[in-house]
Amino acid sequence: MCVIIVCMRRIAKGILILALFVTNAVYAADYRVLVIPDNLSSKPCLDAFIYEDSSEFFANQVINRLNLSGTVESPTVSEVRDKLQRNQRLYLATRESLLRFKNGYNINYLNVQKLATMFNTNKVLLITSSADAQNYFIRRTFWDFLNIPGATVIDPAIKLSIYAVLIDTDRMVNLWEDTFYKTISSCENRMVANSLSPQTEQLEKIRDYSRMLGPQIAHYVQASVVPSATLTRANEITYGPKDFDNVFTKKFRWYKHGAKEITKETKYKYDDHVTNQRNKGVEPLEDKFRRWKQEWKARRAAAKAERMQRKQQEMLRRQMEEEQNKYIQDVNNKQPAKEDVKDVKENTKDVIEIKDIQKPASPVKPAVKKHKKQEPKVLNVTKDEYLEPPESDVLLEPKIKYYQPRQRNMPEAKNTTINDI
Repeated sequence: MCVIIVCMRRIAKGILILALFVTNAVYAADYRVLVIPDNLSSKPCLDAFIYEDSSEFFANQVINRLNLSGTVESPTVSEVRDKLQRNQRLYLATRESLLRFKNGYNINYLNVQKLATMFNTNKVLLITSSADAQNYFIRRTFWDFLNIPGATVIDPAIKLSIYAVLIDTDRMVNLWEDTFYKTISSCENRMVANSLSPQTEQLEKIRDYSRMLGPQIAHYVQASVVPSATLTRANEITYGPKDFDNVFTKKFRWYKHGAKEITKETKYKYDDHVTNQRNKGVEPLEDKFRRWKQEWKARRAAAKAERMQRKQQEMLRRQMEEEQNKYIQDVNNKQPAKEDVKDVKENTKDVIEIKDIQKPASPVKPAVKKHKKQEPKVLNVTKDEYLEPPESDVLLEPKIKYYQPRQRNMPEAKNTTINDI
């Protein structure tokens, strides 16, 4: 019976494993996307001022993010190119269809269906890019709007446009499509090509933009292909500020990682220096601080213990005083016995009774006589006697007497004529 149960368990495990393999195979077949850039079957472009093969940058970034998510499988561009070159007829047809798609966004669905059948999928993502340098090479600047003469400068720029479309080859429909624009500029006219040499600054900016745009396109592809019920926080493709890649973010990342490396290297060098000092018998600064800290803690502990001891002694002293006061109070409140009262009376026979003695009165302070102001004596002076005033250095001002004015007789005015004269 036990053998049968064990055999049944093994059979159930085998069926479960087989079912898992089957579901994984179906899962991989259903969620497989073929990413094709517009230069898949074209000749390599020449090094010039405008780089035309930038669509492969964005295709590689999209493929990378889809494969990292674990939900969508996508072959690389080099793998697709090598396999397509083996079929010469399909290779030439693909070149013609991709050229029309690049110039006018026209899609050859039959050619796309053949490519999807070759790679065992029914979802194809086409990506094309174009760079417009004619309208943005001599563009207006901020100084032109202010109309400041002499401040106009040439600020060359390229307007890069990326068009991506996701096609379902079974139904011949577009599941998702969108166009993205990016202005790539350079100050001080550094983009002018003097010869057919690689434009490193232009390529670097396009590459940085592809790292930012790739996760966004991969997010829309995943949302269009994979059901939302199977997406989780771990496998869902997201995009945001963390995907920005430019001069400032590069410097920030470099400083972020470089600071850690510098810190580690400095720590190793300091550890070696401390070890050498200890071997020489010199106390390093680290050990000094540790020793000072321990001494400070010991002093703190000793002071704390001393305070606690004083506190305990004070508490003991207070308890003893309270006990003494309590004992004295109990003795006073206790009634004396009859024998004790007799002894007290016998002992008090020889005691002389002293009457109450009046307390001496407090000495009276003698009254202080108040000196009254002496009034000047009035002398009886006759008219004949003459009192000379005392001589003094102060000159008295003469008193001004007021005399009442006499009446003035005003002459009477008479009318006089020439005859009176």
